[in-house]
Amino acid sequence: MINQHNHNPNSNSNLNLNLNPNPNPNPNSNSNPSPTKDKTISHPSKGSLWWKKNPFAVDCGVLTRKLISIKYTHWKNVPPGEKDNLWLLTIKGRWIIRDTLRPNVLISCSKKWRSFKKRLKTHFLDKHLDPLEFYSYLDPADLQIFQQRVSSAEFQVISEKVRESSRHNTNPAKLGPHGYRGNTRKWEEEIESGELEPELYDIQSERSRDYIMGRRSKTASGSKVIPPNMKPIVKKLVEVHAEILNGDVVPGPGEDLLTLVFGCGVGSRSTLDALERWTMIFV
Repeated sequence: MINQHNHNPNSNSNLNLNLNPNPNPNPNSNSNPSPTKDKTISHPSKGSLWWKKNPFAVDCGVLTRKLISIKYTHWKNVPPGEKDNLWLLTIKGRWIIRDTLRPNVLISCSKKWRSFKKRLKTHFLDKHLDPLEFYSYLDPADLQIFQQRVSSAEFQVISEKVRESSRHNTNPAKLGPHGYRGNTRKWEEEIESGELEPELYDIQSERSRDYIMGRRSKTASGSKVIPPNMKPIVKKLVEVHAEILNGDVVPGPGEDLLTLVFGCGVGSRSTLDALERWTMIFV
């Protein structure tokens, strides 16, 4: 469980964070209600950690933007010391949170950091606007490095390859900000209701069923259904699952229903390409 920590006015005094997570800095006062009172942030294995408009998620996003430089190409290039600083001196200094959640929190921070860099390029640099007018805390030298990188010929080639690859992904996941893990509880309730499409009950593999449930379309009435382009995939999953149960197919080390159907690790770019080829054959 994550709760708001009593803010220490002396911590990070050299950072102008302007967040004021606790309007009452008196550590002996219990009069300040927690901002998570109505939207509890629970452990990821038991529910979504990142709730829409959750103050903890917002705080992490702002802290990451202010503390992790945009000059780094990838999150893995960010020095460990800077990640430690983000976690220990800021997030842990402002919130009561277990150390076991560090990986989950930093993963979320990395996604927010990548989204921020994309926003800088798309909404500012591509439109010839100055990001410093809106994000005054950015280091001008780091911004210049970032601008040179995203305008380089090499970056443009990579971007075009990514766009082209994305166009081949005809079955993107529709998970929202919660991801697979954040939707688990809701999907379990749907399964228990007995109102899912019959094909989904024929898929006993949890990972395979989640893969399909995360790609359903919403109807005008608000219900979720398997879209037509996913029907052949569901049919193949059901067939291969039956073959496994009958002993006709034996998964090897590291294999499961999804890898048997797609022939590679689901989630990778190669999987999406394989999925596209498979769809062209069977549709």
